[in-house]
Amino acid sequence: MEELVKNMPVVVALDIETTGLNSEEDRIVEIALLKMKDGIISGKFSSLINPEIEIPASGLPVNNIKPSILKDAPLFRNAARDIHQFIKNEVLLIQNADFDIPFLKAEFRRCGMKFPETTVYDTLHIAKTLFSFGKGENSLLSLARAYRLEVKGMHRAEKDAMLAYEIFCRFMKEKPVDVFNRTRETSEINYVNTSMILKTIEDAIDQGREICIKYKNRNYELTTRHIEPVRVFNENGKMYLDAFCSLKNAGRKFRLDKILEVIDNI
Repeated sequence: MEELVKNMPVVVALDIETTGLNSEEDRIVEIALLKMKDGIISGKFSSLINPEIEIPASGLPVNNIKPSILKDAPLFRNAARDIHQFIKNEVLLIQNADFDIPFLKAEFRRCGMKFPETTVYDTLHIAKTLFSFGKGENSLLSLARAYRLEVKGMHRAEKDAMLAYEIFCRFMKEKPVDVFNRTRETSEINYVNTSMILKTIEDAIDQGREICIKYKNRNYELTTRHIEPVRVFNENGKMYLDAFCSLKNAGRKFRLDKILEVIDNI
């Protein structure tokens, strides 16, 4: 590991565990923040969080966190200032920032606070755009196995945050310049209300209207498309939109969860 951490940027590796997948309805139940300097944890904030909503007595799917260990945990609002101070002015490191950041922003908003916007290295984004692990092989588990890292204890915040850092170190060793420069801004990562977007699209289909969409492509580039929506359909568990795209002057298929905004009445 010593060889891997030479010239590594100082980052705060962050991971959360949640009650579900919807940042507006679900809650954080665990958070870990590990400040990593030269491969060493120089600072840490790690805590269970009482979600203030009911969860199964048998435990949550994936992380198996049970209500019995959460009942005496702090509420997010009681930990919010410490979390804010830990994140403020730091560079974050997250596996799938598009999941964690909207959850954190939603929790801060419920407390009447603003999330401290910053820069983030996203190992999922880096894996997809700079490496070739293969389709469906960019999850934390898949990346850890690709580098033969210990995965026992996964799906708990501190373990997953450290795994993301170990993967990041290996990325940096293989492509140091490209990885170092592959950052994202948290100000550009926000919750997308897919149900509202779907309703607007379905209304446009019913009425035969053109709409304009802001779409994040596979390279995480944001594009604006004028389209004629045709149909919404499910393929392998994901929702897609078939449409005629004016930019490409051809039929195109768009993943619904990559549509960030719909501009109607154009």
